[in-house]
Amino acid sequence: NNGVLVSTDNGTTWFISNNGLVGNVISLAVNGTNLFAGTDLGTIYLSIDDGSNWTQVYDGILSSSSNINAFAVSGNNIFAGTINGVIFSNDNGTNWHTVNTGLTNTGIQSLAIDGTTLYAGTFGSGVWKRTLIEMTGITETTIDNTISIAPNPTTEKTVITFSEEQKNTRIYIRDMTGRVVNDKWLMVNGKSATIDMNGFTKGIYFLRIEDEKMNAINKKIVVQ
Repeated sequence: NNGVLVSTDNGTTWFISNNGLVGNVISLAVNGTNLFAGTDLGTIYLSIDDGSNWTQVYDGILSSSSNINAFAVSGNNIFAGTINGVIFSNDNGTNWHTVNTGLTNTGIQSLAIDGTTLYAGTFGSGVWKRTLIEMTGITETTIDNTISIAPNPTTEKTVITFSEEQKNTRIYIRDMTGRVVNDKWLMVNGKSATIDMNGFTKGIYFLRIEDEKMNAINKKIVVQ
C-alpha cells in the first residue's frame, strides 16, 4: 500500500522507490528492461530505470478506473486484468485496447500465458482462455466489424465479404503460433476476396486483415 520496494542485493536490504507513482500497487510485471506497476486507481505506470522513476502509461479509462489485478507478458504484448475485463498493449504500454470478445465474466483476478494461449481467472466464474493471435497486433474496433467468411469451416475455397468497399487491404494467413503460412499476402480492392485453403493442413488458422492505414483485425477460419 506504500508503493514499490526495490532490492539490489537479492533481498537483503530494501528501499522505497515511488518517484512519480500514485496509488496503491496491486500488480507488477517485467518486460525486458521495462517494469510495469498496476494500481488500485486503475492506472498503469512504467519504469525504465529499475523503479527509480515512474511514468503513467494508462489512465484507467477503458477499465473504468478499476483495480489492475494482474499482468501477463508475451514479447512486446502486455495484458492487464481488471474488474472490467482484459486490456492489451502491443507497444510496451503506449496504447491500450480492450480484448474482451467471448468473455462473459469480466471480473479478472489473474492472468497466465501458456504457449499460444492466454488464460484468465475470474471472480467466481472459472477460468477462460483465448488464443494470443486473436488479440495481438489488433484492436477490437479497427476496420469494419461486419466482415463475413463463408464457408467456414472450409475444405477448399472461402469468400471474405466486407460491408464496405476496401482499398489496398491485405490479408495474411497465420497458423496457431502466429507464423504467416501463405507465400504472399492477398490484396483486396472491393467488397470481397476469395482465399484458396486447398492443401492446408486441417486445423485452425487466422486471417489478419490489414488496411492501408495499418489498422488490422484477425478472423478465425477452420480447415476441415
